[in-house]
Amino acid sequence: MRICLVVTSIWHEDGKILYIFFSFVTKKQMKLLSVKKSEKKNKKYVATFCKCEGETKCKMNERKQVHFGAIKDNGVPYEDYTTHKDKERRERYRNRHSKEEDQEADTPGALSFHILWGDSTSIRENIKSFKKKYNV
Repeated sequence: MRICLVVTSIWHEDGKILYIFFSFVTKKQMKLLSVKKSEKKNKKYVATFCKCEGETKCKMNERKQVHFGAIKDNGVPYEDYTTHKDKERRERYRNRHSKEEDQEADTPGALSFHILWGDSTSIRENIKSFKKKYNV
């Protein structure tokens, strides 16, 4: 379980702050259940996350699917590091998308950055690294 700080503020009409409330909430630990080919015509993969106590206890309404990796209108997938294996292209991608490196795990940007453009040309290895980085 993760603990998050929630800050709520109430403002007066004149722009001065009246109250600030601090509270802590717990978030259930998320787990990455699978990464599979997406059924969406414009996406390569779909990652399924479980937001519950464990995979065996995970109900369908506690699962979140995130589609990532682009496919062109003609049905041809865009290349990524796992397909072209060009380190210079990977570095250019990572520089352009650097803000996605530390996004939440269940975002398309983070999934693409770490799985399709990760350190390895192997999707399997990049998924392992992703799980370790995000503890999912």
